[in-house]
Amino acid sequence: MGIKKDFRGIVAELEDQGWEISQISGTHYRATPPDKEKPLVHFSVSADPRAIKNTVADLRRSGFVWPPERSRDGAPDSQPDSSSELEGLFEVENDPFADEVEPTPTPEPTLTHEERMEQLWSELKDAKGYRDMTAEHVRACEEQFEAARRALEEAKVEHERASETLRGKKKAFDETFGEAA
Repeated sequence: MGIKKDFRGIVAELEDQGWEISQISGTHYRATPPDKEKPLVHFSVSADPRAIKNTVADLRRSGFVWPPERSRDGAPDSQPDSSSELEGLFEVENDPFADEVEPTPTPEPTLTHEERMEQLWSELKDAKGYRDMTAEHVRACEEQFEAARRALEEAKVEHERASETLRGKKKAFDETFGEAA
């Protein structure tokens, strides 16, 4: 699979947790959770941090655990995953940086008109690809539904034939039993 670098760890963890990953087209993927009662997650790989964040949020709603609770070798993760767990690990009596003010985050660079148009065009293409992928999934589900409906109708016809046969056999039995009595 041609997964972008930022998504490789997520996809590897999905597979470790028993998810099935299939590439639908280009950069679009379908993640099927191990619990078939949970919904599928469709995503498109992108270097955009929002795409990664949104994909992880969608996956979590379907049961994905992120960040992983264990290291890649299956052993419990020895590194704490939140800042509250880090507190107390490093106690310094005279911390020279204790009174420092948090640095102001650097604002995102302003995009030129052309860069913004290119970004929007890329997002539009991704949205269209996602829409096309979900339409394909709808068609596949409709085909499965139609096949199940046909199978149900055939089963009903077969059941009616079996009921008619049973009624005929019962009638013959009753007539024979009545003559013998």
